[in-house]
Amino acid sequence: MPRRVALSGEFGTDDVDALCRALAPVTRLTSPEQMLMNFSELRDLSASALAVLIATLRTACSRGLCDPLAGYVPPRSPTLRECLDPDRLAAQLESPSDISANDGDGSRFSGCAAFCNHEEIERAVAAGLKWLKLWSDDEQIETSLAVEAIIWDLTVNVLQHADIDGGVVALKLRPDWDELEIAVADRGIGIRRSLAKNSAFEGLADDSAAVSTALAPGRTSTPGMARGTGLYVSKLMLTDNGGTLTVRSGRARISIPAHEEDANALEDFDGTLITAIARMDKPLDLHVVIESLERIGGLPSLPQPQPAD
Repeated sequence: MPRRVALSGEFGTDDVDALCRALAPVTRLTSPEQMLMNFSELRDLSASALAVLIATLRTACSRGLCDPLAGYVPPRSPTLRECLDPDRLAAQLESPSDISANDGDGSRFSGCAAFCNHEEIERAVAAGLKWLKLWSDDEQIETSLAVEAIIWDLTVNVLQHADIDGGVVALKLRPDWDELEIAVADRGIGIRRSLAKNSAFEGLADDSAAVSTALAPGRTSTPGMARGTGLYVSKLMLTDNGGTLTVRSGRARISIPAHEEDANALEDFDGTLITAIARMDKPLDLHVVIESLERIGGLPSLPQPQPAD
């Protein structure tokens, strides 16, 4: 008898905890098992929720623990039915697929793309920018460069630090809110365990301290040229834009600017979810951030690992 995993309702940007609880039967599998994946009652997903959903199913699939399509029940929502079409979902679970445009109720959902290497990230970035140009009124080259930088930095972080076979990036545009959501999720080792590889960060008290450290400039488990800059540069761009950057890993979630819900107890999240929400009615400019960093002398020096005793 297959185990049932029923997803229902709306999982917004701030409701990923509820999605994690719903997906708990998948994340806790230790041996192969048949799952009945019922998406029929889903009404809406944020880009963050879609990225977490696909990353979770993809990890379970790659480890041979379940076949989510064996008992697949598609969503009724036209928008989600396209995003979670069995053929497209199978491609996302087995190998990377391009982001593609589709229309929703009050929002336009890009779908998502899985990535395992730099070439696949480049393909996802190109598809995302093409989709954004199709639906957005903002044709400024600065916006495209900034979106490209955010996607690139957040996805490359997965390849460098997650210790897992890639992750998932998703985009969603809400024209009525003038907001673009970019989400990158992986089900890897998480920020705290990644930073602990660098002996300079072995004493981090908890997941919250680890996420705070990751948001500071130059903090990385792999010191070297241009390392530890991605999250910090994205944070500066989004702050200047009036948007938000939220990082979730383990039991911690920290938002810039701060969000009162961040202090709530969270479902443990194996891996990392990074959500960037940019305002499309305000400038989003990478060059402004780079110039401001140059004026203050660039990024602080990177911490070096301490020699072992």
